[in-house]
Amino acid sequence: MTRNFHKDYESGMDSGYYLSAGRQGFTTNPTVANQLGELARTLNAGVQNVEVGTMQMDLLDSIPDEHLDEMKRLSKLTGARISMHAPMIEPAGFSKQGWSEDQRKEAEIEFKHVLDRAHRLDPEGNIPVNLHATGGVPGPTYSPEPLPTEEGGTTHLAQMIGVNRQTGQMVPLKHEVLQYIGKEKIYTPEERLENINQTTWRDAQLEVMNLQQQKNEIEQMKEKSNEQLAVLQYGRNVDGKNVLTPQEQKQLEKLGYQQSLHDQHMIEIDSHILSKLHNLHNQFKEFTPRDVKKDPEFKEMEKQLAKLGDAYQSQEEIRGQAMLKFDRKMMGIEDPEERMRLTREKEKWVNEKMRERKVPEKITAGQLIGAISGLPSPELFVTSDEFAADKGSKTVGNAAFYAYDKYGDTTPTIVIENFFPTTALSRADSLKDMVIRSRKEFAKKLIDKKGMSKKEANKTAEKVIGATWDMGHINLLKKQGFTDKEIIKETKKIAPYVKHAHITDNFGHSDAHLGPGMGNVPVKRVMEELEKAGFEGRGIIEAGGLANHYKMDPSLGMMEYFNSPLYTYEGGPSWADIRDTYAPYGLGMGMTLPQQHFSMHGASFVPGLPRELGGQQAGGDKSRFSGTPNV
Repeated sequence: MTRNFHKDYESGMDSGYYLSAGRQGFTTNPTVANQLGELARTLNAGVQNVEVGTMQMDLLDSIPDEHLDEMKRLSKLTGARISMHAPMIEPAGFSKQGWSEDQRKEAEIEFKHVLDRAHRLDPEGNIPVNLHATGGVPGPTYSPEPLPTEEGGTTHLAQMIGVNRQTGQMVPLKHEVLQYIGKEKIYTPEERLENINQTTWRDAQLEVMNLQQQKNEIEQMKEKSNEQLAVLQYGRNVDGKNVLTPQEQKQLEKLGYQQSLHDQHMIEIDSHILSKLHNLHNQFKEFTPRDVKKDPEFKEMEKQLAKLGDAYQSQEEIRGQAMLKFDRKMMGIEDPEERMRLTREKEKWVNEKMRERKVPEKITAGQLIGAISGLPSPELFVTSDEFAADKGSKTVGNAAFYAYDKYGDTTPTIVIENFFPTTALSRADSLKDMVIRSRKEFAKKLIDKKGMSKKEANKTAEKVIGATWDMGHINLLKKQGFTDKEIIKETKKIAPYVKHAHITDNFGHSDAHLGPGMGNVPVKRVMEELEKAGFEGRGIIEAGGLANHYKMDPSLGMMEYFNSPLYTYEGGPSWADIRDTYAPYGLGMGMTLPQQHFSMHGASFVPGLPRELGGQQAGGDKSRFSGTPNV
């Protein structure tokens, strides 16, 4: 089985990548809480770096502090270095039910707890703590073959996921070629995203306009009712007599009741209109791109909209108060003159309040919609990469500040790991964006709350937050048709940010966790690209599949695969050389020397000389150490 690791080079004398045993590490079994026992078992293989941790938070919380303290002592006694793999936490705040800010805050609290437990393992160093960039939020998918665009160009983006920034709703956005009447229309995922933002913005405006139309219709019905009401009320007092028939009397009462319903309905509609206008304005303020906000023309439009909105809100508040104050009084008054007096008093009261609050002429919701429709559509929907990086970076940045505020220079190092290629933040560019945003969040808090200079804060953030590059995960791009070329290209992009590496192998279809050299991951080329960018961190070998299915300890095979030096100095020989050498002492190779020759020419006088070295008998039939007979 070991010989499989030599398929790249004929012998240890050939040039090739090597990784010293001092930088290699192995994981414990993440499915059990007995990490102390797992650590001891792993250290027995002579491993110097061990990554402990559990996949589930409840398992991590099943580990008592006493075990962590014993693991710390054990690592000191053996000279081992420990890192920790955090449980599966979704940093952005997604769950099966969708996204919420409460879930993001819960994830932040959980990660802070993980950092506390990790620091207990290594309170004197900066223990690496590995966190998945996402818990499985769907991300973009790419095609190895170019896809056409409407402009005649090409793209490799086959699909991405749009996320509503207010609700967390997710929408797939695919590359599609549609057959319209008389022509063909190509939609890219980016165009789909722009289209859904425009459509959502227009639909929200249309809802307000529909409500305004309902209000106008009710006002018209109320005016007609007022005309009928005036005639019937006059009939109740003709020369001091009520000349209404019983049927007309019922009609009068019915109209009065309808007027009350109309007033209540209009108040309800006004409430909905205001609520939707506020939501539109909030979307406009919160989700409009920054570069658009800086435009002077945009600022002027925003200023005018704010004035209109304030005036409309004041106007509707005053009218609502007037309805409650005067219209209800009119319901119980039958005298037409008294009703007219109250109506004039109501109009006077409204006008006085308008002047007091400096509200201009009557403003309709249609005017506001007209002003809003001239604005660019806000980016309510963004890609899942953008959304997950925005929310997840808050979680990481806040947790990093919590740990730094508590532990200072011994703060654990947070390393954010790429997950499966079909999930968010799994490609080099998006993972890099997550790391950069997290560093900015952390640095901003250091500046605001610790009084650090910007330069010092950025330097600290770069030290505390980095990336883990899992080559087994990125190799799953091959399932989509990509090759080693894409794997190396992705590695080059992320390499400057990598502080930790997960070394594992598979065939590009599942995360098999084989030992390096057993699948088709270009392990050595990936490591070479990382080291070209200055990577000096630990390479944690995740070979759980090998250990689980075949009950094999992968450590010796890994040192052979990586051409690791046999001794502490790096001049050689290496573990890969051992295959091509033989021991200088012949014990165990059988009788390679002629027995009679040594018997005749003097070698037999040496008592107890082994037969392999020409003696008469194998050790004189007795142990050369204790004299125990050899059986």
